[in-house]
Amino acid sequence: MGFYWISAIYIGRLLSQDAYERLSTNVNPNDIKDWIKNTNDPRGRYILHAPNSYIQIGFIDPILEQSEIQQGFVNKNELHKILTPLQIESLQPNQNEQEKLKYFIKCAAKDEQDDSFQTYIIQTQYSTYDSSNKVSHNIRVK
Repeated sequence: MGFYWISAIYIGRLLSQDAYERLSTNVNPNDIKDWIKNTNDPRGRYILHAPNSYIQIGFIDPILEQSEIQQGFVNKNELHKILTPLQIESLQPNQNEQEKLKYFIKCAAKDEQDDSFQTYIIQTQYSTYDSSNKVSHNIRVK
């Protein structure tokens, strides 16, 4: 009982509820089922990622340091403390996945034409005391 954290490393974009709905309207939902993860964040956030570019990690303690949360990014070298070299290599989407990811990002966008994607770490805190208590941090890796 108490608090625990679920974290994931992914290459893609975090989508708002509105962006997710635009994506679901513009493409066949079956085409994106392997590309979407629901974060269970109360704000209705979804992760859009290439199918093999998402690695979930569960920890009793958080993996993000307060200083990383405040600065808004994690140094890429920190991934080597969490993942094996093979996992880091397999995280990279292939050319076809990159093109599809850019297409899905454009479909989810309201007006913006930026179709770029990056590596992120998302961390969600859960409480066994209150099921609605979930705090997410989505930090860029650079």
